[in-house]
Amino acid sequence: MVENNDVELSEAEAEQYDRQIRLWGLESQKRLRASKVLIIGMSGLGAEIAKNIILSGVKSVCLLDSEKLKETDLYSQFLAPPDKIGENRTETSLQRARALNPMVDVTAETKGVDNLPDSYFAAFDIICATGLKQEQLERVNNICRDNNKKFLCGDVWGTFGYMFADLIDHEYSEEIVQHKAVKRGPDDNEANARETVSITVKRRAIYVPLQNALSVDWTKPELRSRLRRGDPSYFVMKILSRFRDEYNRNPDPAQRKTETEILLRMRDELVKELSLPAGFIKDALLTDVFGIVSGAAAVVGGVIAQEVVKASIARFPEAEDKLRMEMNVVSEVSDTRYRLAAETAEKAQLLTALLPAAQDAASYDLKEMLQRYKDVILLNEELLAGCHVRRATQEQTLTSLKNLHTILQQAARLRVGKYSKMVVNACRKAVSDNNTEALVKILQAGDT
Repeated sequence: MVENNDVELSEAEAEQYDRQIRLWGLESQKRLRASKVLIIGMSGLGAEIAKNIILSGVKSVCLLDSEKLKETDLYSQFLAPPDKIGENRTETSLQRARALNPMVDVTAETKGVDNLPDSYFAAFDIICATGLKQEQLERVNNICRDNNKKFLCGDVWGTFGYMFADLIDHEYSEEIVQHKAVKRGPDDNEANARETVSITVKRRAIYVPLQNALSVDWTKPELRSRLRRGDPSYFVMKILSRFRDEYNRNPDPAQRKTETEILLRMRDELVKELSLPAGFIKDALLTDVFGIVSGAAAVVGGVIAQEVVKASIARFPEAEDKLRMEMNVVSEVSDTRYRLAAETAEKAQLLTALLPAAQDAASYDLKEMLQRYKDVILLNEELLAGCHVRRATQEQTLTSLKNLHTILQQAARLRVGKYSKMVVNACRKAVSDNNTEALVKILQAGDT
């Protein structure tokens, strides 16, 4: 057994999560392994969230949903077999969910949120809620805050989706860019002998509850100015949430024309209530919000699951230490190579001057000629020694860069879809800029 305090990983678990352990360390994996997660709503979005969280290796996942499986669910809900239409969505999803990772305890709860006491939700470390009315979301969020638990929620309507996170009181690292003077070669001067360095400082963020985020007073002057350059997505989300609150369901693809008219009416009411600019929420934004597009569910579900993992483990100490060590090696070796290059150029220039001088001395002073040639031999030996050092530093650089490549590829594999490529590109730029703290930030949070 691999042990640490009261959390243990079996040898099978250590092998299963080997890639993650090598990336963020055994301690972080154990913190993740101790997390109990509740996922509310087993639509296509809930299935995507469940898949990613179960594969990450948490302690347990409970799937909660009182809804029955419908034919429209099958377009995005891949955990439920198509022959289970009419049965409970969590129970039909249980077998395939468990098969994703037998080391995670996956259970099902078929009661509705309104039929469960506050103490039920307080038993989990992190709650991801989907498909709920606003009043239900606010209730679960408030329970999480009262018990210092992490809360995330999100939804997908057609191709439109959103995510909200309430981590209550969150500490994080912020990168500050500074400039320092450095002279690496004889051609450097005061103007160009400077480099950018980054330092990391600890910050603290206080999150607001969902209720506050949804009750913003957009009539305030300081917020009105944001509307002129803002995105209407927030208000589209409020319209769709209002539809669910009023009709106790999402817009029905079978009644697209009729329900588009209802959505547009709700849009007009919201624009009037909040005194929004005319034309701010265009009709086209409310025409593709029917059903759940599997691609949109995959993106939003991947992002929410990634946030759950980050909130669970928070730190990557072993990978961060190794990354900093390898970056220091690359930086030190680069400095050495710059110095050797300058010394080599200087000695080569001196050598070209000594050879003619030795040849000239042969005609008038043999003793001086011998001394000149001794100087030439000594310089040549120093140049050869420098060549060997440069070759060794080149090999050392390649080794460190290979190790960095391994760490960063592992980080990219833990991201979803386009975010994986974004991480790779951001890492390449950070390595090129010799920006260690930027690399650490990307490793921790995938920020690009």
